[in-house]
Amino acid sequence: MASTSDAAEIERIETALRAWRQGDATVGEGTFLVHIADKRVPLTPTARASVGEAPPQHNLFDVFSAVEGLVVVSQSCDIVKKCSASQYLEVSPLVVSKDDMEFEEIRKRRRTRYAYLPGLADRKLVVDLERTMTVEKAVVASWNRSPGCATDKERATFAEALARKRRRFAFPDGFNAGLRKFRDRIRRAEGRGTAGHLVAALDEIRVQPFPNWDAAKVTVFFWFLLEPQKITDFDSARKIVEGWMGAIGLSGPFTLGDPAFDIVEPRDMTVDQYLSSHALDYDDISP
Repeated sequence: MASTSDAAEIERIETALRAWRQGDATVGEGTFLVHIADKRVPLTPTARASVGEAPPQHNLFDVFSAVEGLVVVSQSCDIVKKCSASQYLEVSPLVVSKDDMEFEEIRKRRRTRYAYLPGLADRKLVVDLERTMTVEKAVVASWNRSPGCATDKERATFAEALARKRRRFAFPDGFNAGLRKFRDRIRRAEGRGTAGHLVAALDEIRVQPFPNWDAAKVTVFFWFLLEPQKITDFDSARKIVEGWMGAIGLSGPFTLGDPAFDIVEPRDMTVDQYLSSHALDYDDISP
């Protein structure tokens, strides 16, 4: 049975956490992330630098990494749940985006490893979803809260980024290999004239297979999904995309459809077309 002092502390923790939501963060010096490494094969620079501190009798050791801050990635309903029912929360680190181009890619949800938080955009901080740590709720209750999102729409977009990290589609290796020059051509266009304007207007590039990815012969179709009302000259946009598509070099069972692509806004895609296609991320087509 909990003592009176324990009950008061738990009430303090639960009261503090009622203000927290998924995507809220603590920012500043003194924040760190912990992961487990094997001193026989330390893979990260931080682990290699910490090998000398590992206990001699164990191969596994904990590595402390200083980070810009920590973001709660647990669902909001779990954050406010009573401590008797849920004692833990998951957090991921904040990192500084290396340049404006990468930051824009993350904002546009093209880099599934990272997530964008509007509330921290002025500092160019993004969430590294590759790394996650579990902490007890008392830890988060002691932090200074920096809201990551201000509206339900922003919170939904952040939740979608978290979900997409886990559920993103694994395109076949042979298909990915044929997209390297295509990827490079789009990246070279970023920030440059009309083509750069088109890249900025793109919400997603989605790929739809016919009949399916497991077929002996697969015809693929590309949807260039735009943010609404960002492009007015669709003829010019189509010519630019034709140039990008010319860089695709598919082989084996994969061929481009005829036509091979369409440029649309969300209202122009049916639900079936959207659900039958898969978002193409820059991480997916990396070398």
